[in-house]
Amino acid sequence: EVRRTLTYEAKGEYIFFLDSDDIIPPNALSVLYKEAVKTDADIIHGTLISGSYEDGKFTKGEKQRLNKTYIGQISNHDIFTKTFIEKQDAMILCSKLIKTKLLIDAFELIPFTYCITAEDYLILFFASLNAHSYSGIEGEVYYYINTEGLTSTKKITDLESCVKLSTASSVFTIIKTWIDENP
Repeated sequence: EVRRTLTYEAKGEYIFFLDSDDIIPPNALSVLYKEAVKTDADIIHGTLISGSYEDGKFTKGEKQRLNKTYIGQISNHDIFTKTFIEKQDAMILCSKLIKTKLLIDAFELIPFTYCITAEDYLILFFASLNAHSYSGIEGEVYYYINTEGLTSTKKITDLESCVKLSTASSVFTIIKTWIDENP
């Protein structure tokens, strides 16, 4: 619900989500915004690189996670298809500059729910349904820091982890309900 609240309070034309444990290169927002001005796309997606951050330095990881970026232009329903059906684009919010209006429209379709896992998937699902244009670029715009957090491991070691992980089921319940009502 934090992302919903921040989206409704946003004053700019675009929103970029940066998780507190990740970092971005110094020119990331400039690179994305230049593409936004050039294309007027609803979603601009740059390259995400995963790795570690120690002693003030980012090091690219051997295994890359979440880094699928469809490079090029997509329009209308093809945005949803390339992301959710063909899986050619990452189902994440980070590394994407997204029009505020598109996110507000998505939140209008999403009921309030306690959700801390798969929230990106839920928001992007509804945003991509209404997006008219997407532009994927090769520039590195996001450094995802590999941690031992909830989404970085498959181990459930305590009740709190179990509760957090189970919130993902609400995401898929919301999506399935919407699909059933909008075949």
